[in-house]
Amino acid sequence: MTSVVSSLPFLPARPAPVQGDQMLELFAGMLDVRVRSVEPRVAKDGSDRANLEELKAGISKLRSMALSSEVSWSSAWNEGYRLESLLALLEPAETLSLDLDRRLNEAIARKLPSVERLKIDVNAAKTAPQGSDGGAANLRNTLVNLLEELHWEDQRKFFKTPILKTAVHRIVLLDLLAFVLVILPYAWIFVRSSQNRVDLSSFWAALPLYTVITSGAFGAYFSRLIDIQRKGDGLSLRGLQAMKLWSSLFLRGAVGMCGAVVVFFFLRSGLLAGGVFPDFTKLGFDYHTYSALMLQSTGGPDTAKATDIMHTIEPSQSLALLAMWSFVAGFSERLVPTILSKTEASFSDAASGVSGNTNAASVGANTNK
Repeated sequence: MTSVVSSLPFLPARPAPVQGDQMLELFAGMLDVRVRSVEPRVAKDGSDRANLEELKAGISKLRSMALSSEVSWSSAWNEGYRLESLLALLEPAETLSLDLDRRLNEAIARKLPSVERLKIDVNAAKTAPQGSDGGAANLRNTLVNLLEELHWEDQRKFFKTPILKTAVHRIVLLDLLAFVLVILPYAWIFVRSSQNRVDLSSFWAALPLYTVITSGAFGAYFSRLIDIQRKGDGLSLRGLQAMKLWSSLFLRGAVGMCGAVVVFFFLRSGLLAGGVFPDFTKLGFDYHTYSALMLQSTGGPDTAKATDIMHTIEPSQSLALLAMWSFVAGFSERLVPTILSKTEASFSDAASGVSGNTNAASVGANTNK
């Protein structure tokens, strides 16, 4: 049946499945063209013949690897990068400076971490005293070093992509889990409300502390998600590997929850007061009734009548403030250490003042004697 349908003239032909690596095949073709451009010079000088033959054989092998689906793409690209570096050894002296500038501009556009050092190396190679070869050796060595930096960055991104993907999936999973835990009480209220069995009694006694812990975890994983979104491309392989570990992620969540608990007790102590801090005597839910004007349908002239149409149960302002402070405590890794350091300084000053007053009193007592 499939062969009959595919042979119908009014249906487009199904494209053949793509096998191999088309980008690697393109890269091998570009290398082949560049080898052909330097071949006349090598044949004329008679030098570097061995490198030229190795390049030709390597490019032929690279093309076969690009068309195969059973090779390691990492190893194939490493071989391609090696051939490109080998080709730099055959670069004509008159085009070395031009190719060096082109590669340096590529490194600048890709924002390599070592770009400033590469600029210094290229400038030094161009201004170095010229020897018998016209300074070609310095330019060639600098070009090879520049290619190594570009190849290293390419392979780093190649290896980093699956690691980054795994890290993002794990962080999103934990962040969604924390989010579900945050809204779980409100989902429970919605279910009970649909059954006309809303109960706001002692069952919710632990809601403030529950809100603190879950909001702290939510803030911690949300912070980690933003960090990996902003800094993922700049992280080293080792740093990215550490970020995707379950132990590292659980540690970040634990730090966020502990920080939120510290902030909870700090706010509960009453050291801070104001409109931006929760009132712990008003933690709970607010019950609201919304109404709309509807027209009477019976009797006499139409008159406006207020009819209740919706009831909502919302967290009180103090409970919402507590959740936000807990979220910020989990989100910011510097908030809790800053609070603790300032509190420590305040305690030290207070202790120094008490000690000074005690010493003064003892001195006064001795004087009176």
